[in-house]
Amino acid sequence: MNYFKDNWLNITALVLLFAWLTLDLFGIWKNIEWIKDNELTIIIMVVTACITLLTQAILKVKKTIETNSTILNQKIVDITNAIEKHSQINAYTFTNIAEVYKSIAKKIDGAKQCIEDITWGSYTNYRTEEEQTAYEEYVASMKVACAKKNISYKEVSSLSDMMYLKRSKELFEFTNYSLRYYNIENYIAPLNSYIIIDKKEVILGFVRERDRYIPKDSMIFLCVTEPNLVAYYIDYFNSIWEKGQKIKEASVIYNDKLKEIENKVGNKVSKKNKQKKSISAK
Repeated sequence: MNYFKDNWLNITALVLLFAWLTLDLFGIWKNIEWIKDNELTIIIMVVTACITLLTQAILKVKKTIETNSTILNQKIVDITNAIEKHSQINAYTFTNIAEVYKSIAKKIDGAKQCIEDITWGSYTNYRTEEEQTAYEEYVASMKVACAKKNISYKEVSSLSDMMYLKRSKELFEFTNYSLRYYNIENYIAPLNSYIIIDKKEVILGFVRERDRYIPKDSMIFLCVTEPNLVAYYIDYFNSIWEKGQKIKEASVIYNDKLKEIENKVGNKVSKKNKQKKSISAK
């Protein structure tokens, strides 16, 4: 119905032209003097009308083809993007702990906007020389990132021993670094440490207390880029961040809370040293 409505003029002209040619075929126009006298003019008008109608039809077909071509191209682009999205690697594993630390250091160096780090103090006394060297690369990259004005570095830490406390305090000189303390003394279940880079990828696998019960060689470390999984870990980080106690926020240091934690960690270290001496004496 819309087709006839949109093309009524062309259809009417074609019907009249067909009627004209039909009557001419039967010689009707030969008996009319006016038509005989203006036959050339009428032929030119008819031919012009035919050319005009044909041109309009061609232009319309061309426009339809161009429109369909645009739609088809867009569908091809959408399908290609969907294929690329589903075919890309959304997670990969690391072969060892040293590789994990080196990868984290590299990704921190390449960060453009923000870094969100959870540290439960999962792995300290069991590092090999290679692992310790890689860990120091990671710590050095933290300082480089915090020195960049365009990078926000937020860390939640249990500050479980003097090493982690010292590491965090070394970053206090940087305004971009913020630290919150989360007390896990009463947590029995293993806790997962991880780091989020630019809200686009997560490196995880450090599980506190796990290595006491399961061989470290069987640990699984992952880098995840799947958007929904990354969003999950961002949400988890935000929950812990909101519940954490402020130690440093931009340029503000909460010295009372820091002193309290320093005393707690110091007492813990003293207690461990006493226990070692007691065992040695036996």
